[in-house]
Amino acid sequence: MSPGRIPAPIRILLRVLLPEGEREFFLGDMEEEQRRAGAAGGRSLLWIREISGALALRLSPGVRTLRTERRKNPRKGDGMSRELLHDLRFGFRMMLRSPGFTVVALLTMALGIGANTAMFSIVNGVVLRPLPYPEADRIVLVQENNLERGWPTFSVAPLNFWDWQERNRSTELLAAYRTNSVNYTGGDRPQSVRVYRATEDFLPILGGEPATGRGIIEEDLDPDAPAVAVLTHGFWERVLGSDPDALGRTLILDDVGHTVVGILPEEWRPLTRTPMDLVLPLKPEPNWYLYRSSHFLQGLGRLTPDVSVEQAQADFSSIAAALEEEYPESNEGWGATVRPLEEVLLGSTSRQLVIFMASVALVLLIACANLANMTLARATVRSRELAIRTAVGAGRRRVLRQLLAESVLLAILGGAMGVALAWVALESFVAGWPTLLPRMEEVGINLTVLVFSLGLALGSGVLFGLLPGINVAGSNLHEALRQGSRSVAGDRSRRWMRSSLVVGEVGMAVILLVGTGLLVRSFTALSAEDPGFDTEGRLVLTTPLPRAKYPDPDDRRRFADEALARLGAVPGVESVALTSLIPLEGSDQIWGYWLDTNAIPGATEDGSALFYRVSEGYFDTFGIPILSGRGVTSDDGENAPPVVVISTSLAERHFQGQNPLGRRIKFSPSPDEIPAEIVGVAGDVQHYVLGQTRLPQVYVPFAQRPSGFVNWVVDASVPPMTLVNGIREAVEAIDPDQPLVGVQEAEGLVSDAISMPRFRTLLMAGFGLTALLLAVVGLYGIMAYSVSQRSKEIGVRMALGATQGSVLGLVFREGGPVVAVGLGIGLIGAFALSRILESMLFGIGARDPGVFTAVPLVLAAVAAVAVLVPARRASRVDPVKTLGEE
Repeated sequence: MSPGRIPAPIRILLRVLLPEGEREFFLGDMEEEQRRAGAAGGRSLLWIREISGALALRLSPGVRTLRTERRKNPRKGDGMSRELLHDLRFGFRMMLRSPGFTVVALLTMALGIGANTAMFSIVNGVVLRPLPYPEADRIVLVQENNLERGWPTFSVAPLNFWDWQERNRSTELLAAYRTNSVNYTGGDRPQSVRVYRATEDFLPILGGEPATGRGIIEEDLDPDAPAVAVLTHGFWERVLGSDPDALGRTLILDDVGHTVVGILPEEWRPLTRTPMDLVLPLKPEPNWYLYRSSHFLQGLGRLTPDVSVEQAQADFSSIAAALEEEYPESNEGWGATVRPLEEVLLGSTSRQLVIFMASVALVLLIACANLANMTLARATVRSRELAIRTAVGAGRRRVLRQLLAESVLLAILGGAMGVALAWVALESFVAGWPTLLPRMEEVGINLTVLVFSLGLALGSGVLFGLLPGINVAGSNLHEALRQGSRSVAGDRSRRWMRSSLVVGEVGMAVILLVGTGLLVRSFTALSAEDPGFDTEGRLVLTTPLPRAKYPDPDDRRRFADEALARLGAVPGVESVALTSLIPLEGSDQIWGYWLDTNAIPGATEDGSALFYRVSEGYFDTFGIPILSGRGVTSDDGENAPPVVVISTSLAERHFQGQNPLGRRIKFSPSPDEIPAEIVGVAGDVQHYVLGQTRLPQVYVPFAQRPSGFVNWVVDASVPPMTLVNGIREAVEAIDPDQPLVGVQEAEGLVSDAISMPRFRTLLMAGFGLTALLLAVVGLYGIMAYSVSQRSKEIGVRMALGATQGSVLGLVFREGGPVVAVGLGIGLIGAFALSRILESMLFGIGARDPGVFTAVPLVLAAVAAVAVLVPARRASRVDPVKTLGEE
């Protein structure tokens, strides 16, 4: 008889024992096992096992999953691939047989993998992908610094830059640039566009060879050369309608005609988070050659091959030291800073995103632990079925592989749902906060992200399926066949494994909740920070005055005076004021100042401050308090004696509690400069971001020092945005080519200033609450399962006189240690890792006792509720009914 042939009596017996639909594939399985047994002499034993298995199946009609066992046909295809395919098909049918388990498992995996996919997509787009510039690792930003004044980086004075360009030996290309806006008046309505003004090497360093035409060349930098412009692809497409004849076209920018000489390719990316529209030549102005104390340029270089950033730093530092010796009056204390472009663009963003990536990985681990617990419970219930399958020849490895196939299938399907959720979330995120992070345009679902998600799904499926599978596959098969799943469910090793998984969930949840608590408290403190001005009912906007159209101070004064009168007459305007700077808006002007000889002896007599030019009523309109003296009035005109209002921090620095009113201050070391009298002290304003050290401010009358930087603050008696049309009509009545720029409510300034802390807090809060939910669900699941498996024991106890209180105590004594151990492990981990968040916190310490006290209490309270529900159910068990069922 051949090894694979089953004797006729055995076939007849099996046909009698097995239902009709199951006979043929069981016979096929047995023949295959006989072939494998072969000459090993184990055929008789195998027949006995298979007959006993079939008999057990026949005697247990409730266990019918064997009907879905794969039919083995060694004559068709590769055996392993066919087995895997049938394992997956069987797993899919098992999912359909347990819809409740399947839905919960899929949602859990979708949540965990979706969050990780979205977070990895952000990290990949912002941090991991190389910068979109050729040889980006050789591009550096070269700036000045003044460590004595606390400025590790600062813009560059033109004369210093030209000396750097001539003397340095570490860059093959070195360009200067600055960013600002110009008024474009060639369309239906005047608009402000963002531009780079740059030297000829700027575009070559960034790989910006125009797709059409040419870039900026050296001849374009001559002040007498015709004005030219290079368009970005976005401007050409959006404003010029992708005009194929755009080259040679004249654009009116700041009232000057500029000839279009080139169009940049679509893939070219600017250095700023906000889109740029044009690149214009950086033409030197006559006053650039007069002094070195005016800093407003940025240096961009490409290092020569084999030169490191450290070597370039040493080179530029030596040049700065030489310039300090040559020009001590202007260059004393000024050095040079060389930084890689990637460091400049990303700053602390990369570190923060890595922290969030680790946080969302904890969420996935908690989800996997939850699913492992669910899978273990489910596999325990199926233990008799699996024991029978092993008894009839499937083998432990075969059972383990089947369980892994089921878990991996669940993970892949859940991962597909997660990717869909991540795609929706990312689309909303990029659309809602397009400039929140650098390189946001590169964030999205791509092949790299999909491969990552697939690997994550496969790894998660193995992770939450392997341990339960090993545990169940290694269980006592004789006990499973003899007593069923209930005895096996009480196996001590499985209880230990389920409890360990919940301990891990609680511990990881504590870590995430502590991080959430720290960021929430920090954000609350930051939101309560006083910006120094009132935001309610205020509107801010800008009307930049082109120098070509308003070349003289008198022209700017006339525009300002007429605009103040017209804007003040717009219905709904309570008051209006002019200022050259708007706090928290992003721009600045920093001027040096010198106190006269009447300063307090021994005090520092010079320094730097934010330089505001304001009109009458500015302090009242913007709600900035005048603490002593007065503000700017209409008497502080062009021909009046120069006056200045200083901020509290400047007064405290120099006058140390004494009255600064009547003291004098100059904004140039020249002996010909007429000093301004200090007539008032105003409250400090946070100009850059909330929560940082406040830079002192000085306020001078706009009429005495008019400029082209004209911003407006409007105090409205109606909803501020309803005034926009009236304001636009008032401005167009003065100058029809003048656009309104940056129109927003002042509340938006503060909101934008805390947008990144808000994003961090919301993100971590989402992770923390998800972790809390998963941990509580896991704890509830293990307690509910434990109660259901101990129903006979509880029934016996109650039949012998146990009270409901004692039963409640029994359940709590089982769940309490699990929670306590998890809390302890989590607090230790949170205490060790909290320092990582320190750079993101404001107003609190990284180990804030309030957070470390509140988190365990909240989690313990929620866990108590999760234990109480199954405990109450256990205390209401009917002993007669329970014992009768047993």
